[in-house]
Amino acid sequence: QHTCFAFSFESNLLFSRSFLLVLSFFSTMAAPLPWHNALTRMGCSAEAALAITNDQGLDTANEFAILSDVEVVNLCKVIGCPGGADNAGAPIVGHVVSLRTENNLKLMCFLLRYTKFISRTITAA
Repeated sequence: QHTCFAFSFESNLLFSRSFLLVLSFFSTMAAPLPWHNALTRMGCSAEAALAITNDQGLDTANEFAILSDVEVVNLCKVIGCPGGADNAGAPIVGHVVSLRTENNLKLMCFLLRYTKFISRTITAA
């Protein structure tokens, strides 16, 4: 069973479509699945999703909920261009994070904050 939220954003149709897209990736009744699966369905590459969940340690709803829009932008910059070098001295190459993915991450973090505010639980699906 999926929880369906109906919001009307007449001034920004693109925002409302993206918001409903993000809502479709979450369920309040289903058994939790790994967050990297939800991230890949939102547009992250598998490598970028693993970098977010493993390297950055964001793997629970509460960790995503505390991210502001500015912090999501910074997270995408870190994933896209981490810098540094590996043991062999080769530069570490980042993972491409598209604008669509970045916007979906912002919407997801907003949704998680909102559901926490209204005392609902939400899990990755």
